[in-house]
Amino acid sequence: MPRVRRWGSLLAGSFALGCARPVNVRLSTATGSPATAHLRLLTGGEPPIPDQCPIPCTVRLAPGTTQDVIIEAPGHYPAHFQLTHQAATAAKGAQGGDGPQLVVPLKERRAAPVPSGAVGSAPVGVPPSLAVPATATPAGSHAAVKERLMNLTELRRHGLTSEKEYTERRARILDETLGE
Repeated sequence: MPRVRRWGSLLAGSFALGCARPVNVRLSTATGSPATAHLRLLTGGEPPIPDQCPIPCTVRLAPGTTQDVIIEAPGHYPAHFQLTHQAATAAKGAQGGDGPQLVVPLKERRAAPVPSGAVGSAPVGVPPSLAVPATATPAGSHAAVKERLMNLTELRRHGLTSEKEYTERRARILDETLGE
């Protein structure tokens, strides 16, 4: 009987060690747009390697860690989320292969609506058809506030913000608008 216990504890110990290995996660965007990933260690001992990289890239997450991840791409809203070693390990088990792949959807920023009759000059090197006129919709206008609230609702709908954060941000947007 002591042999069985010894083998059982040896197997349990080696199994636990097998789960505590670093995981390589491949980051990419759903649109394939050029982007940059910024990772910051929140909990755990070892920071991610690398902590910043052009996407697509592979990052290494140490066991027991949680990272704060921000993915930025020109013309898109930044994606901001937390990534744990535990979630990466579970994804590796579900996806199989060498390491999990995390494909991040990015929401494209819409250009501000151009009022009819607005005239603006394009900066040097920018075609006039792509330039945003100097008289574009002001930040506090009804259309801009409506767009900010719609974007916030989209973030909530996709589970990218908590209910508490959604409520706080919505109140802040409305306070900024009504306080003017």
